[in-house]
Amino acid sequence: MIQTLNTETAERRQNNGGNARRSRHTFPPPPPPLPTTPTVYHPPSPPSLSSRAPLPEPPLAKSPLHSRHDSPNHHWQHSAVETVVPARGRALVATDLSLAVPEGTYARIAPRSGLALKHGMDVGAGVVDADYRGPVRVLLFNHSDADFAVRPGDRVAQMVVERVATPEVAEVDDLEDTARGQGGFGSTGV
Repeated sequence: MIQTLNTETAERRQNNGGNARRSRHTFPPPPPPLPTTPTVYHPPSPPSLSSRAPLPEPPLAKSPLHSRHDSPNHHWQHSAVETVVPARGRALVATDLSLAVPEGTYARIAPRSGLALKHGMDVGAGVVDADYRGPVRVLLFNHSDADFAVRPGDRVAQMVVERVATPEVAEVDDLEDTARGQGGFGSTGV
């Protein structure tokens, strides 16, 4: 069981001499494993919205320990358009691809480490819900001082299919103490 305390409740507790109520989340038993074949994606017919959109492909293993190299739940997202992400700016990049993920999951659009390191690129707003059927677009943030050109076919992000946990919420009068307590940002070291 996981216990949580929201900010409003914490403030109320502080203002009322510690008499605020707390929430307790109970997680259901873990679901069965995700399918192990690329049928995780059930694209509509036709599978893409345009001929410019390559289907998601799993990344190639660069080493035996490459993260998720054999998993069908981890795929590249390619740009379908030519655009520029301005320096210190952002741009929405079309993939011209629609997809459906299994119920109880969502697709997380995540940054690529090479783009982050070499070009200062990051991904924002990266949740594709299981009931969404529109085109997937990637919100790219450019944290560098130079414009970043995106060409059709460029791998601009990676997509990971993850489970969604929807725990029950129960209010409690107190949370269990821990060694960390309320230590927040920087409390565990640099």
